[in-house]
Amino acid sequence: MQLGIAVLLLRIKEVVFLKKFKVSVDKELCIGCAACTTVCDNFVMEGDKAKPKKAVISEKEFACNKEGENVCPVSAIKVVEEK
Repeated sequence: MQLGIAVLLLRIKEVVFLKKFKVSVDKELCIGCAACTTVCDNFVMEGDKAKPKKAVISEKEFACNKEGENVCPVSAIKVVEEK
């Protein structure tokens, strides 16, 4: 039983300390090249502009979304820690 309690406490600790990040696409800057959609499935095209499926992501989704930000040729994507 003690092992079960330890696992539960570990899981609770992981949940409490996960950071959240905001993902945004500046529609004025976006040129609709879809580069972000090729590297991260959180980005989709809506008409001729990219948009995130989820505007708030977890730490586990950070790397993928940051790659979307990095490949954007006009720096329209921002991934910032939520405060």
